[in-house]
Amino acid sequence: MTSASSRTSSTGGNVARPPVTVRGLDLQTDQVLAGLRPADHGWGVEPHERWGTLTTTGGEQRPYPRADGRWQDFYAGVREAIDTGSGVLPVAVEGSLATFAILEAARRSAQLGTWVDVPSV
Repeated sequence: MTSASSRTSSTGGNVARPPVTVRGLDLQTDQVLAGLRPADHGWGVEPHERWGTLTTTGGEQRPYPRADGRWQDFYAGVREAIDTGSGVLPVAVEGSLATFAILEAARRSAQLGTWVDVPSV
């Protein structure tokens, strides 16, 4: 998880470039709006032009594939937690809160152009 000493930065100013940069939202949003469904061929598979960019410590940049989307697995897990009453969700609440804290810190870092602390969750 994150801690009070965790830091993040955007690519602005004199701050180091993040190792992996991705642009755009999850492809599945566009696919749903286009009428595709999880059982359709190509569902959740990111085409090469939507891959991220990996930046090495030496500054080399190369394409980096995104993980294929699997919304259906997430929602099946939610259904299972509700149906069985187990309360075990596919993503832990703590993990979600930590992700939001990191995203908010990244947004603030981009606005300020400097490192910002990531609050502990």
